[in-house]
Amino acid sequence: MKTIWFIALLFGLSGCSEKAPPARTPVSKSSAVHKYSVTFAAVKVSDTTLASIGLPAYDAPSTPESRRKLANYVQAHTAEFSIRAATGNILPIVLNRGQTHVTLLPDSKQEEKDFEALGMMTKEFDAGVTVLDEDEHGQVYCDWYCSCGIHLKEPVGNSTDHGMSGGCDGGMIPVGQAEMCPLLHGNGVGLWMLVALNRS
Repeated sequence: MKTIWFIALLFGLSGCSEKAPPARTPVSKSSAVHKYSVTFAAVKVSDTTLASIGLPAYDAPSTPESRRKLANYVQAHTAEFSIRAATGNILPIVLNRGQTHVTLLPDSKQEEKDFEALGMMTKEFDAGVTVLDEDEHGQVYCDWYCSCGIHLKEPVGNSTDHGMSGGCDGGMIPVGQAEMCPLLHGNGVGLWMLVALNRS
């Protein structure tokens, strides 16, 4: 009987000593740290331009594809548009699961020209983004937001001054692909925000 208990004890000790170490939890690819430079630009686009390139009117429903088509057109024809972007050697930088913002100061001479030619001038423009994780397809979920104000030559709704503050069209965007967010409209011209995340 003692022999049987001794053998059982040996098996028990052997089982305890041969336990495998706990498995390591794999690091999720989405948890990797990514660093991006951010493009913010205020762009005035006339309704006639939208129609000429076959895009929906400002107040018509749009899609990510139509907004990216407009962004590509603006980037390819910058001389045709009034564009206000960050200048100098400093770019907004953001990490995934982070946020950044920028204030674009109006160029008074350019705004005066826009007022005469387009009937709209930008008074203020603050923009920002909150960035989540990048997926395996090189896309990142972004929440864009903006606070801006415009002055119109002809009143809309009994006022020549209009503004907005809040979120824009958030969603998944490919890294390196610019997109346009509609902000304000008046006198046949829309103020849009051109946005993009770029590899830093």
